[in-house]
Amino acid sequence: MAPRPDAPTEVPEADRARWRGRRLALTVIATFLGLQTLAGLKLLAPPKRMPALQPLRVAANPTLWPFLAYDMYTRAWSTGREISRPELVGIDADGGRHALTPAALGLPFREYRDEWMNPLRGGAEAKAAPLARRFERQGGVPLVELRCEDVPAIVADDGVRDGPRRVGRRYAVGEPLR
Repeated sequence: MAPRPDAPTEVPEADRARWRGRRLALTVIATFLGLQTLAGLKLLAPPKRMPALQPLRVAANPTLWPFLAYDMYTRAWSTGREISRPELVGIDADGGRHALTPAALGLPFREYRDEWMNPLRGGAEAKAAPLARRFERQGGVPLVELRCEDVPAIVADDGVRDGPRRVGRRYAVGEPLR
């Protein structure tokens, strides 16, 4: 069939630009969906519990962000399951309890967790006294003891409830500064 004589033989530049933009958008969307599928199938970062697949490991999940296999959705949380919620607590000379939170210590959360809480929970006794002094300098009261405690959240049928408080490691931090 022959083209009509009044039909344009060339596509206008505006239409070309619009189709280029659409093709680019479709390519980006397809790429992102493909990467998310790879992450969901754990092809680039197989679980560590599958050692036979470790040669395929390109990167750990956090380095593949935002293409992650969201483990929080992979299994149900059964009733009665406990979720650990660790705390650091300071005890003053009168027996008063003081929560040693990142805000109370003037620290960013990650530094608090990685440099103070986790080492103290693991037995790093040398960290106790400097943390108690830091709390006192930040306007807190002098402390004589630090405790690592855990108040687990327990999954219930109607939500989450607090479990019994567990006292872990205890550290004597000596006499308070005067």
